[in-house]
Amino acid sequence: MAAGALFLACFRGGGGGGEGSGGGRLALRPRYAPVPRRTKAAAVAGDLEAAAGGAEEEEEEKVAVFAVTGMTCAACAGSVEKAVKRLPGIHDAAVDVLGCRAQVAFYPAFVSEEKIRETIEDVGFGAKLIDEELKEKSILICRLHIKGMTCTSCANTVESALQAVPGVQRASVALAIEEAEIRYNRRVVAAIQLVNAVEESGFEAILVTAGEDRSRIDLKVDGILNERSVMIVKSSVQALPGVEDIKIDTELQKITISYKPDQTGPRDLIEVIESAGSGHIAVSIYPEADGREQHRNGEITRAEGGAGQKGCQHDEHW
Repeated sequence: MAAGALFLACFRGGGGGGEGSGGGRLALRPRYAPVPRRTKAAAVAGDLEAAAGGAEEEEEEKVAVFAVTGMTCAACAGSVEKAVKRLPGIHDAAVDVLGCRAQVAFYPAFVSEEKIRETIEDVGFGAKLIDEELKEKSILICRLHIKGMTCTSCANTVESALQAVPGVQRASVALAIEEAEIRYNRRVVAAIQLVNAVEESGFEAILVTAGEDRSRIDLKVDGILNERSVMIVKSSVQALPGVEDIKIDTELQKITISYKPDQTGPRDLIEVIESAGSGHIAVSIYPEADGREQHRNGEITRAEGGAGQKGCQHDEHW
């Protein structure tokens, strides 16, 4: 009993007397009895040293802000707030239904940002960490028309040149349609620099589009498009990941597709459409406005800029 009382006095008072004090703090060793203010993590470990470290870790509070979509009233905000507060390690949570935001103070040792996001989505709302949302807004998609490529080696050369540019996340080159699609960070690189990178590799590049992380493509279909084939093509394209919308104009023989380029690309779209046509249709990039009328009237001419030439080759073949 006397030894135990001496230990407690030394621990609480910083070492007032006793042989082991040496005028300083006592060394915390696992053999000592636990003290009342230990954390749960330390209780499992059974180590006073871990208890001190665990307490420090628990005190490191972090704040995360989420963009929440789908909330329409105060009840929605209340549902999100209650669900988040039920999670372990949550210090506080506040949801702004008008600003579509949820601010959460939490302890990373017990719960992660991803778990909080999943919890919000489990309630029935969309959730995205604001930092990630800002990063995504910096990501753009650029499409370039490449002239001069004659083989797979040419396409690989262009692709390698683009991927070597700082800020480029992904680059894919489709030789068949003479097009490159680049996903890049606009805070690091500009579209004109991508054009320059292609030209420095020995090919000519023309900027087609540069915009947000969504792409749209117009495809020319050479072949018979009846009601049945339209349904097959449409369902096949919609089955591809990232396809958001598809419109088919049988009169113009044009297919317009909106898609997420990080999930699918022109090459995939063309392959799926041609496969759905069982070899009876050929697909290419839709020509410019002047070539459009030529194809509607069945005239095979060489359109300026090479766009009509590609359609002409398909007309001769089919």
